[in-house]
Amino acid sequence: MLVENPVTITHQELHMLGLKAKGQIKHLYLHWTAGYYGQAYSDYHINIDKDGEVYLTCHELYQPKSHTFLRNKDGIGIALCCGVGASFTGKNPQTIDFGECPPTMMQIEKMAQVIAILADALELPIEFSAVATHAEVAIVDGYGPLSSDEQKRWDLWYLPGTPRNFDHRMGGVTLRRKAQWYKDLFDRRIAA
Repeated sequence: MLVENPVTITHQELHMLGLKAKGQIKHLYLHWTAGYYGQAYSDYHINIDKDGEVYLTCHELYQPKSHTFLRNKDGIGIALCCGVGASFTGKNPQTIDFGECPPTMMQIEKMAQVIAILADALELPIEFSAVATHAEVAIVDGYGPLSSDEQKRWDLWYLPGTPRNFDHRMGGVTLRRKAQWYKDLFDRRIAA
């Protein structure tokens, strides 16, 4: 459901919410809304707009949301406000069309920062077992981009500007690598 006037949240506020949810959250699931820029949805705990603005659509991060089929109990849904009209044909990643509102570089960087902040607060490793795109878990669960399921999900299967080869985790790999870089940067700043 579309959220009117979503609440913005700072990195520090997000970290505090993460600390409060520690022990209750085991996964971060990464999405796009399949909507327009500027549209935040209540299905996700966190929405990130095209300019990197971060919106919170819950009071607590352990509040149940309906973002990832059969995986909502102990997971946080983080979505980029974008993706309307995105499509691909067949099973070839070369045919991806990101539509009229593709993920922006600012959104991708901000999502990586949000992952780093939450992974730190929740003490989660930044690896596939704890941080995954909807496309990645949909592939595992049988309704991913390569399936014949009519409800297939391919959120962040690939990202604009990354190679479209047959590494079906490319979007997730890129986001996890960026998030680890930010976490290492944050850790160095704290240690200094």
